Amino acid sequence: MSLLYVNDSGATIGIEGNCCTVKQKDGSKRMLPIESLDGITIMGQSQMTTQCAEECMQILSSCTGFLEVTFQKVVNILAD
Repeated sequence: MSLLYVNDSGATIGIEGNCCTVKQKDGSKRMLPIESLDGITIMGQSQMTTQCAEECMQILSSCTGFLEVTFQKVVNILAD
């Protein structure tokens, strides 16, 4: 198992099939089987697709970054 750290400005983290994808601004793409990940940490000016965020919340034990914080705030607001 491993952790994915994304620190590239402008990268997009997404899901294709059973793989987590990281697309760079220059068009290059890296793919990792999502089953091999324990968590994803996003730093800087990167983004995660909604589908990937949903998958993280269902499968991964640790998915950190701005999007998770935003989703947590939304969930808390809706719960009130």
